Amino acid sequence: MKNRPVLYVIFTGFILYLLYLQEGLNLREEGSILLLASALGLAVNYIRSYLPKFHRLAVVAGSFLLVLYALLVLSNTSPLAPLLFLFPLTLSILGHGIYGGVILYLLTGGALFYHHQIFGLSEEVYLGTMIILGCALVSLLYFSRIHHQVVKNNEEWLQKLHAKINEMTLLRDITTSMQSVKDLKKLDKIVLTAITAGYGLGFNRGLLFLVEEDTLVGEYAIGPSNRKEAYRIWGDVVIKQSNLHEVLNSPEEKDETLLDVVRKVSLPIGSHERNPLLRCVREKTPLLIRQGNPEDLGPILEKLSFENYAVVPMISKDQVVGVYLVDNCFNQKPIQDEDLDALITFSGQAALAFENIQLYDKIRTLAITDELTKVYNHRHYKDTIARYMESGISFILMVIDVDDFKSFNEIYGHATGDEVLKEVGGSLKNAVKFKGEAFRYGGDEFTIILPKRTREEALDVARTIQDSALSIALHKVDHPLTLSIGLAAYPEDASCEKELFILADRKLKSAKESGKNTIHWEVL
Repeated sequence: MKNRPVLYVIFTGFILYLLYLQEGLNLREEGSILLLASALGLAVNYIRSYLPKFHRLAVVAGSFLLVLYALLVLSNTSPLAPLLFLFPLTLSILGHGIYGGVILYLLTGGALFYHHQIFGLSEEVYLGTMIILGCALVSLLYFSRIHHQVVKNNEEWLQKLHAKINEMTLLRDITTSMQSVKDLKKLDKIVLTAITAGYGLGFNRGLLFLVEEDTLVGEYAIGPSNRKEAYRIWGDVVIKQSNLHEVLNSPEEKDETLLDVVRKVSLPIGSHERNPLLRCVREKTPLLIRQGNPEDLGPILEKLSFENYAVVPMISKDQVVGVYLVDNCFNQKPIQDEDLDALITFSGQAALAFENIQLYDKIRTLAITDELTKVYNHRHYKDTIARYMESGISFILMVIDVDDFKSFNEIYGHATGDEVLKEVGGSLKNAVKFKGEAFRYGGDEFTIILPKRTREEALDVARTIQDSALSIALHKVDHPLTLSIGLAAYPEDASCEKELFILADRKLKSAKESGKNTIHWEVL
């Protein structure tokens, strides 16, 4: 208020005018009042340090004792009494706020009335003192309230400033962590940990869903399953961890039940108009849901009881690639617009990291993939063999050759030869899916590595490969597509890559010499 200084001057002037009307100012024995005030101040300060529960009571009681002593040492007509009574009144207000001021005013009024009735304090001094103290009480309470409001506003701004500083610090930490991440699972953990960490954004639960073609699927989740577990995890973080990097490097605290539920989610983006997750994908807009219906999220997520939550899209190149769902179901802290803004910032950083990981994966895939057949190339074959041997992992090596491949090129042309290689590459990838890896060694020769497989299992895979090759229908080609295969085992048959390949290749040649479209484990 612009008029506050004016009001202060008016109140002060009025009190000084009332004091001016008093006559016979007498300063006799007032020094003892100051000494008592000093002693009471030391006592109150002691109580504040060692008995803080009684501090406010001690302030009011000490102030009243000062009032009583002033009545004893001042003459009945002393105009200094109102001025001295202002001091304990001010102390009571500072120590106990409005309640302290009112209580001391009433106690002082009672003491003055008693003094007026018993010891003959003049009615003029009594009424004048009560009026002055009343005006002073109103003035002090008014400005105390203003001061309290200013302090409260400053504290709120400081809290917002600290929150923003923490957010920027956390954003710096998460950005630093993202720069070295080359794996999507690691990125998921980093972002959701930052979103749910007690020193971070502090949400109770964080869920991530990714867009795969026309479907939104559950990818990752962090958060406890009940209130007790929530406070246990948060307590451990506060006690043991100090920053994001330590949390990320610590054993992962995640609720497998929550994760299992989330990974079951698969929502067609074109369906469920009321589902906030799908609305967020379609509209590319964050949503803040209050008192929502858990059923709107679908039958799988309904059991997680989401009612007050936020949904934020992860946008890359103007396309929604994922959605974050967060809530505070355990501490019931309302999600404010400021929280949503911070979440949007983190989502934007995550989208950039996601885009970088996709680019990295694409470049890495191109570097280790044969351009024509789309199976792994010879360089990746060498790296894979070396990795298995260094780790002491047993495996089966297959060397595969297309029978009569030269005739495909000579009779039907090189375009048909390329078509043959493409079809064989696709057939090999499908045959060894989840069992091993397929490579193009060179020309029409392929290799397959089957880690931790027995000879019998490898033979079953080899037969499957031959059957799938025979089922390939080549365009305008009247010639069966068959494969000859040689197998060798590490470490039983050879202890180094070169010897192992030579042995498997000898078995391949033996298979060709025995009639083609055969599998040889032993050299004939």
